[in-house]
Formats: sequence, C-alpha cells, structure tokens
Amino acid sequence: MYVGWVGDTEASLIKKGGDVLKFVTCHKASSVSEQQRILAAGGTISEVNGMLRVNGMLAVSRAFGDQTLYPYVNAVPEIASYTIKGEEVK
Repeated sequence: MYVGWVGDTEASLIKKGGDVLKFVTCHKASSVSEQQRILAAGGTISEVNGMLRVNGMLAVSRAFGDQTLYPYVNAVPEIASYTIKGEEVK
C-alpha cells in the first residue's frame, strides 16, 4: 500500500478488532523536520496566538495553492509504502 500526503491530511488503517494505525504525520510548522526545511529555504517560523506559523501566516507547512509562501510552503508530498499481509502491517 502506498500513501502520499500534503499538509494536515490524515490516513489511518483500522485493523480487524478496532486497532487504528496512523500512517501520516501532518505537515505543520510545529514539526521539527518541517522547521528545518523551512529555515534552510530562508523562511521563518513565528508564534501567532499560540500557534507556530510559516512566515507568521500559515500553520501548515505543505499545501496546494499558497504561492505567496513558496518555497517555504510547497506541495511536495511525503510518500510511504507499507506491506500488508493478513493482519500484519510493516
């Protein structure tokens, strides 16, 4: 199974018996790895009303359409693959 995501989208797999496996980590300005990427590109992270935002404006760090914040906010997806065999997920 392949999962690709951008921004604050979420994907989960609900296993037989009700166990929930979360597959994605939201792309937010509070994420250390996203902060590093944004700062390396020349952007800033600032707190506005208790929430971290890219260049003081947007809480998500990857999104479609926010051209004024490119390259700090971009639509490059994160992609992960998982092997599903019976009830096992790896």
